[in-house]
Amino acid sequence: MTITEHFSNTCLRMNNKIALVDIKKQYTFIDIYNYAGKISAYIHKNYQLCGDGIGIFINGSAESLILILGIICSGNYYIPINSENPQELINETIALTNPKLLLSPNNCKTATLIPSGTPLVFINEILNCTQELLFKNVTDESPLYAILTSGSTGHPKIILKNHLSMDEFIINFTHCFDIDETENIGNQIPFYSDAAQKELYLLIYTGCRITMIPQYYFALPYALVSYINSHNITILPWVPSAFDVIVKFNILKKDTFNGLKCTFWVGERIKRTSIEYWRNHFPHVRHVNIYGMSELAGICTYYNMNTELPEIIPIGTPLPHCTLTFWDGESISSQGELLISSCSLATSIITERGLQTIDTVTLCYNHHFLRFYKTGDYGYLDQSGNYVITGRRDNMIKINGYRIDTSDIERTLERNTLVDNTSIIFYDNQLFAFVALSDDFPEARKALREFASQNLPRYSQPHTYYFLSSIPLNKNGKKDKTSLLNKLVLGEFNHGNPQ
Repeated sequence: MTITEHFSNTCLRMNNKIALVDIKKQYTFIDIYNYAGKISAYIHKNYQLCGDGIGIFINGSAESLILILGIICSGNYYIPINSENPQELINETIALTNPKLLLSPNNCKTATLIPSGTPLVFINEILNCTQELLFKNVTDESPLYAILTSGSTGHPKIILKNHLSMDEFIINFTHCFDIDETENIGNQIPFYSDAAQKELYLLIYTGCRITMIPQYYFALPYALVSYINSHNITILPWVPSAFDVIVKFNILKKDTFNGLKCTFWVGERIKRTSIEYWRNHFPHVRHVNIYGMSELAGICTYYNMNTELPEIIPIGTPLPHCTLTFWDGESISSQGELLISSCSLATSIITERGLQTIDTVTLCYNHHFLRFYKTGDYGYLDQSGNYVITGRRDNMIKINGYRIDTSDIERTLERNTLVDNTSIIFYDNQLFAFVALSDDFPEARKALREFASQNLPRYSQPHTYYFLSSIPLNKNGKKDKTSLLNKLVLGEFNHGNPQ
């Protein structure tokens, strides 16, 4: 069944149940059904598009999601664009993805600054028109959405997902976690990110509600708790740094989340102090580490963190529609590079060289030949059958004959309760530690250096420390190591005294 068919069936079944909530307005399922049908009809009547890419500006409003639904129902695929990106980056995204049409929520100033050439339509122009509803039939293989990512390489690429890949994922994910129409998802990850897309498809498949949490609430944690409780939110699928906000200010000492049932931790390494804090305050809530990549629709593994945690928190076991294994460079093994085979893998990517199939290898696994994607993540299978990630191919370096994974150094430093975040950069045969402390003062810096000398081998101890107010993040919300390296090479950090 296509995503469009799931959407129509769910909307007609849920009818007047609330589907979407943002800071300004709420929408029922019949509302979003009618709006999506009007948007679809508008696209066909005015632009005659089918199977084409349509750009959508994402600004944190429910209008962005309604436009996405309209694009899906029109038989086209959507390309999420971060409206808060610098104009130069937005122009670069449009040039690379080449959308045939751009749609925008109301009051999105960034959209008005795009270069001429690609038609731009605001949602109020569409919804104010009188027209019949249209829901275009597509096939399982039809493209659903495209995500622009640079991954770890720094070279931009567009990853295309189709209806079948998302359908297979969402069916398995929903059954695994017993998600139904009674749930209310508290959205934190912006919908221009691939990690947020599964939330929209949970709504489409189950009839649950999405409540969009404004980003500024994470700077006002007590107000955040009040907002979540007032909307009866039951599921929090957040990046770990968002959970860290609650921990940093010890919010749960005086307050609590009343209806919370499940937390999903996605996209970043989890700090042990954070998950232990959440487990202590919510022992009966399910806390889950979920793992995936842009080349896959949704996620592929999960790990329940309600049990005693090992030193490195595993990514867990595969969802039923995914097969995982490790490759040691010569054969399938219990350790090495993580490989994944799944019907939810993306079908193709677009780079500066044009349309290409996703890079895979075919291996014999359990007497069957399967197509595996090489993730670039390295790890091992533990004694309980859980997959554990220890680092990335890009983080592997060699100093004086010793092979070092810089993520191991980061993980060790972040065990110190004084540390908020770290990033290790290897440059000119030296290790540079960029550190954000929870409370920066001379004694804390000294204590961290002593901690490193006691917990890291001599050959993997940083040569130089730079203490920052925060570690910069890239547009995907991950550590921006490219930015740190560029500034290091240009000598910008030398103006401050390295510690």
